[in-house]
Amino acid sequence: MRSDTVFLPASALHHLTRLNTVYPMLFKLTNHKTGRQTHCGVLEFEADDGNCYLPYWVITIETLLRMRNWKKYNLRQYIDFLIQMMRNLLAEEGTPITVESASLPVATFALFQPQTSEFQEITDQRAMLEQALRHFACLTVGDMIGIRYNEKLYELLVLETRPANAVTVIECDLHVRLLFNLVKQ
Repeated sequence: MRSDTVFLPASALHHLTRLNTVYPMLFKLTNHKTGRQTHCGVLEFEADDGNCYLPYWVITIETLLRMRNWKKYNLRQYIDFLIQMMRNLLAEEGTPITVESASLPVATFALFQPQTSEFQEITDQRAMLEQALRHFACLTVGDMIGIRYNEKLYELLVLETRPANAVTVIECDLHVRLLFNLVKQ
C-alpha cells in the first residue's frame, strides 16, 4: 500500500480514463489560501462525488464501514502519513484543496534532513529510509515526511529531489542522502 494517497470519487476515475491518463495516477494537491502544494497517489476511488478525502479527516467508524476494503489497510501508518500531508498543505479540516492530475519525472536523488538527533541512533538509516520510501508514490521539496520505525515516528524534511522539485518514487533507482546538521535536539 502506498501511504501518501487519497480517496477520490469514482467519477474522477471515469474522467481520467477517458483522458487516457498515464499510470501510475499521480496528483498535485494545492491549498490556494497558503500557496502550498504537495503530490500524492490515489488509494481508492470510493469518495463521494465532488470530494477528495485525506483520511486523517474522515477515518471514523462510519467512513470505514462505507469503504468495502478497509480491513486491508494499516490505518495507523496511513494516518501518520496523511497527518503529514495536511501539515505540508498547511490545511485544516474543511480547507478547500484543488486536486489536479500530475505527470512527474522518476526520482534519481533525494536529500532529507531528519528533524531530531534520535534518527542518528538508527543503525542503518539509509537502508531504513529506502525501505520506507517504498510506501510512497511521490516526494515534493519542502514536504515533511513521517517514517515509523520501531514504534517511533521520525520526521524528515525533503530538501532536494532530482530531476525536479516533485518526483515519483515508484519503481525507481533512488540515491538517498541525509543531512544531519541543523538537526533539532
